Amino acid sequence: GAEYLAGSTVVVRAQASDDVAVWAVTFLVDGVPVSSDAAAPYEFDFSVPANATSVTFGATAVDFGGNQAGAQEVTVSVIPDPVPTVSLTAPPQDAVLTEGTMVTLEAAASDNIAIAEVSFTVNGRLVSRVRHAPHRAVYPIAPGTASVDVTATATDNLGQTATASRSLPVTADAPPTVSIVAPAAGATLLEGQLLRIEATASDNRSVTQVRFLANGAPAGIDFGAPYETS
Repeated sequence: GAEYLAGSTVVVRAQASDDVAVWAVTFLVDGVPVSSDAAAPYEFDFSVPANATSVTFGATAVDFGGNQAGAQEVTVSVIPDPVPTVSLTAPPQDAVLTEGTMVTLEAAASDNIAIAEVSFTVNGRLVSRVRHAPHRAVYPIAPGTASVDVTATATDNLGQTATASRSLPVTADAPPTVSIVAPAAGATLLEGQLLRIEATASDNRSVTQVRFLANGAPAGIDFGAPYETS
């Protein structure tokens, strides 16, 4: 009459005795032998199947003379295992993403027995499968992306799944700004003079380089502030 959860592990134990000695105890599940134990305590671990509604356990003891005795069968009920739960914790629901950046995907998942994995998909394509907490992945947003549909799918030890999704807008990456600070506009230069050109540049992410031109021709490149060439 006992009840056990589908997917859980049950220790099945039997008592056996003989006037001389017990050779072994064989355990049966629904009439099928599944395990034998030659030493007390006579027991085995049984994984409750996901699709069962009940399980019947039996045990047969054998002595060294080949004599057998069967235990009275015990039938237990199997309770369906609840599905896991999952929620997206990053990016936030109100986030506005920017093309060309890396976005962190993160989910919180739980199950009454165990989470086998959490998978992340973006716009229908698999990004990552994460088997251990924290369930986290990183996704690069390609230029030209208008929005991303993020889905986290949690799978438990029985293969049951739960999903959480959200759709987030993606904005275009703003171009950098640059201005020449030297020489000043309208300055008079001397023929043959060694000219130093200086510029300031900024970006919402980072400036990787500043290229200088003189009369439309390349005049230098600088990869770090202060940006200058001569």
